[in-house]
Amino acid sequence: MTQRSLAQSRYVLYRVLHDGTQELVSEHPDFASGWDAGQRMTHDDTHNAYSLYYRDQRIAKFAHSRLMTQRNAASVGDGLDLMVVSID
Repeated sequence: MTQRSLAQSRYVLYRVLHDGTQELVSEHPDFASGWDAGQRMTHDDTHNAYSLYYRDQRIAKFAHSRLMTQRNAASVGDGLDLMVVSID
């Protein structure tokens, strides 16, 4: 894949691995097809997360809770600490 093809593509889907690195999965001409691809990948790949970018801006995250570290059940305390808010 060349830089030129990435520049022409508006929506790019990346796989996010547990070590925080990302790898290109697919390019899409519009939001709807990028969204559909992200949804489909989370069903096909149950271990990784995915991010959809518009140019250099992340606009959607899929299954990012899979990247959270495992917690001790005794420390959860009614499940309230499992809520994660991401402000990008």
